Amino acid sequence: LRKQESEYNAELQELQSLKERKTQIPAWLVGFRTQLCNDLRIDEDEIPFAGELMKVNENETVWEGAVEKLLHDAGISLLVPAAHYKSVSKYVNDNPLRSADGRGIKLTYLEADLQNNSRIIKDLDEDSITYKIDIKPDTPFHDWLESYIQRSFGDYICTDVNSLQHVPFGITKQGLIKSGRIRHTKDDRKRIDDRRNYVLGWSNIEKIRVLEASVSKLEKSTNEMKSQIKLVEANEKKNHDQKQVVGLLLYIKDFSRLDWKFHVAKIY
Repeated sequence: LRKQESEYNAELQELQSLKERKTQIPAWLVGFRTQLCNDLRIDEDEIPFAGELMKVNENETVWEGAVEKLLHDAGISLLVPAAHYKSVSKYVNDNPLRSADGRGIKLTYLEADLQNNSRIIKDLDEDSITYKIDIKPDTPFHDWLESYIQRSFGDYICTDVNSLQHVPFGITKQGLIKSGRIRHTKDDRKRIDDRRNYVLGWSNIEKIRVLEASVSKLEKSTNEMKSQIKLVEANEKKNHDQKQVVGLLLYIKDFSRLDWKFHVAKIY
């Protein structure tokens, strides 16, 4: 029950956080950024998460789960422009990184030199994963992020498992990732189609819908479990009381002590 209540509370908190914003970054990371920005007096918009500025193209939704798997770590990375790089680095280095509940966290941030950014247009395969990604058009990080995605992920080809052996970097719709000639990774600890784990995009409407359904299901299941526990506890109490009565009856060896006719006869 405790485990289920913990899961329910965690998802409820995540849902409440999502309703206060438009992006899909986990609440514990958003909370840390808020604390960092408050302490350093930086506007949160000046150090966005990469996932807040990119999403899977609407015409490529069949690849959404796979792209989320590949770009998850990049998506939850903070983009720190040169103007804030020294202060953010010192803050991260000098302070224990904690979430609001006190647990240690892992943080990745990327130095984004927006002033000296030169757009590198690589000659990419037409099935490169970069063509399935849209960068938010009105962000000052647009050109830098586009170049970063091309450099870091442009060689990943969206393909099927039969063609995977013919490319050095590739990914299938099912989430099998090939990184180099020999390394293959598939992580199914979380379902590839579970939107609760998605981090890319500047709209979280679908994630909210999925979380609302999950929270409702967990709440119903938790209440049913509590009712079952109460029923078990009531039966245990009833059994305990019956055991005491049986114990008392076994303690009495002389039946005449319970025979009311015997006692009435003695009186008269």
